[in-house]
Parts: sequence; C-alpha cells; structure tokens
Amino acid sequence: MINNSLNDFFTYSSSHFWNRVGNRKQLPKDAVLKTMPYEDDRLMKAIDPFNDDELIIPGGMELPDPGQSYKDNLAHLAAWEQSMIDIIKAIVDDKEIPKYPTARKLNLEIFYANKNRPLEDVQNAFTISYLKIYEFVKNLTTEQFSIDEVWRLVGYNTYNHYR
Repeated sequence: MINNSLNDFFTYSSSHFWNRVGNRKQLPKDAVLKTMPYEDDRLMKAIDPFNDDELIIPGGMELPDPGQSYKDNLAHLAAWEQSMIDIIKAIVDDKEIPKYPTARKLNLEIFYANKNRPLEDVQNAFTISYLKIYEFVKNLTTEQFSIDEVWRLVGYNTYNHYR
C-alpha cells in the first residue's frame, strides 16, 4: 500500500530524492543488475587505497557529512539498503510502508548506532548487505521491479547512493 508513509520517510530529503531519481527513466532490471556490481566495485576501488586508520578518521569525507568517516558512510549505505528491502516488500505485498523517522533523523541514528562499531564489522555488514540487496533485486519479478516506487528506491539506495 503506497501511502504517505513513503513520503514521510523522505520528508527531509524528498525534493532532493525525487529530483535525483524522479526525473530519470527506468532502467531495465537486467541493466540495474549490471550497474549495481559496477558501482559497488567503483566504491570499493575508491576506498581501497586507504588504510584502516584513514577509513575511520572523522571528516575523512566531504560528503554526505563532512564529519563522517568512510566507515560511517559504509554503515549508512548498508542501513539504507536494508530499510529499502522492508519498504519494497511492503509495496509489492500491498501492505503499509514501515514507519521510519525522517531521513535526517534516521541518518543520525545510523551514525550514532555505528560510531563505535569496529571497522571490520561495518565492512562485513556492508558486504553482506550488498549481497542481500543484489539477490533481493534479482528475485523481484519484472512486474514488481516496474512499480514506479520500487525501481526508484532500488536506484537511489544502491548504485546511485554509491556515487
């Protein structure tokens, strides 16, 4: 059941979110399944030159938050991917969208929940999250994937989110 919960979920960044993905054309599912590992690989190659100490330095990244580290960003990506699975399941099952705080509040919760988490745990969680989300998208039917909110959420929370 696509309802205001989805809009509420993106309250903080709804215009940013829909401007980023709302004006794009839907990629075919097979193209998305090729793009996801390509962008994941690009992300991993971008952080590969950094040693563990550099990956946990606050302020190591300019975006999305100048006070965050690369580790923080990996935790952020994994959390959003897993939230996306819950939302898409609700959409395709025509159920109520799970309640989440605004994007700004959720991002803060993710940051504080993972702030003191060891780098290796965050890296493993990100890898597992990516594998889960890839399989999840792969197992969506063409009809399910074609639902407007579904393909947009997949794009925003996977390959577009990695950029």
